[in-house]
Amino acid sequence: MSHSLVFFTFPTQKSEAPPELPPNGDIKNLARFELREISSDLLIGLIEYYNGFPENEDIFIGHLYISRMYQNKGFRKLVIGNLVNNARESGIRKLYLNVATKNYPALWFWYNNGFNKIGRLIGDKDGGSDKYLDIQLINEIA
Repeated sequence: MSHSLVFFTFPTQKSEAPPELPPNGDIKNLARFELREISSDLLIGLIEYYNGFPENEDIFIGHLYISRMYQNKGFRKLVIGNLVNNARESGIRKLYLNVATKNYPALWFWYNNGFNKIGRLIGDKDGGSDKYLDIQLINEIA
């Protein structure tokens, strides 16, 4: 990658829609990192996650976004690698996330990046075009 990059951390802004928190969640445990190109300040991507869910030593990833023009260039892997390394150094045991079962590219990405344990299924028990089913994936990093 020939870009000069920088990671920024931002607290959730009050002007944003209220974030979705886990049961009994505290907004202080919500973190957001943005990846930007230094020369243009252009947003390449971001990750938002919650520290301490489902257990105190865990992280739940809520969102990972990479701008369309930067997709398929290794930036998702860069962002996740950064999070995994920082989490491991901080004593985090597991990373969790939910993925739609119909989102095949995301399922393969997460699987290939260590999220290879199934936590649970979330959604409708019967199939259909108006139904959904998410799968919770876990990366045991400890």
